[in-house]
Amino acid sequence: MEGLSSILIEMMRKIEADTPRNETDYEKNGLLYCGVCHTPKQAIIDIPSGKKLISGKFPVRCACIINARKESERRIRAQQIETLRAECFDDVKMRGFTFDADDGKNADIGKVCRNYADHFKKETGKKGLLLRGDVGTGKTFFACCIANALIDRGIACRCTSFIDQAKLEKKEDLTRFGLVVLDDFGAERSSSFMEEVVYSTIDTLYRRQIPFIITTNMTDRELSNASDPSTRRVLSRIYEACVPYEVSGKDRRRETLKQDTPYYKNILGQ
Repeated sequence: MEGLSSILIEMMRKIEADTPRNETDYEKNGLLYCGVCHTPKQAIIDIPSGKKLISGKFPVRCACIINARKESERRIRAQQIETLRAECFDDVKMRGFTFDADDGKNADIGKVCRNYADHFKKETGKKGLLLRGDVGTGKTFFACCIANALIDRGIACRCTSFIDQAKLEKKEDLTRFGLVVLDDFGAERSSSFMEEVVYSTIDTLYRRQIPFIITTNMTDRELSNASDPSTRRVLSRIYEACVPYEVSGKDRRRETLKQDTPYYKNILGQ
């Protein structure tokens, strides 16, 4: 009991330090009230002392202090989230690839990706996704949507590509992230160096059980009929670590171009 009493008293001292008395404060019913928010700065609290309870007047935080602390915590968290987002995406526009920005034109894969984000780690375990499909169908967009949703929950993610990883002078430690997005698999040139970059990246994540999402323009036939041993070795890891999904639809970039062209031609006088 004495230990509990000392802990409570120490807590009261910290609260008292947070709630200095101001000129506008006033007393009501024998307790100190805040002159701004008009909520108590004191309360009658029973403190255990041996086998007895001793009632006393102790400091408490008024609504002003509570709200100020909440706002401070909100700002700190917002800063932390933006730091995670900046660390995840080298391409600034990808920070805006969110489920709220989804136009709903590909509802099926949108639902899959939302569910993956919602159930990340709890039900999905260490499994990732393999999003394959034609150019411009939204594979990168939805992969980034997942990353942004996880970042909003404070989970560190990284969106990169094998080409970007190959350009680094020092190998990036991708195992420190909760999720890694590897964009545009198959776009890299075939060389012994690139093959090693691809395999070492996938193998490291696989062995450390870091979930990863891969996007690729390669068809299921191209993936299934890979002939060279190095590619088959990589694909074996990918198919074991990821659930494959086909992302179908029109090329959104071409659709956007069709919509924007008349407007800009009108401005440019053509």
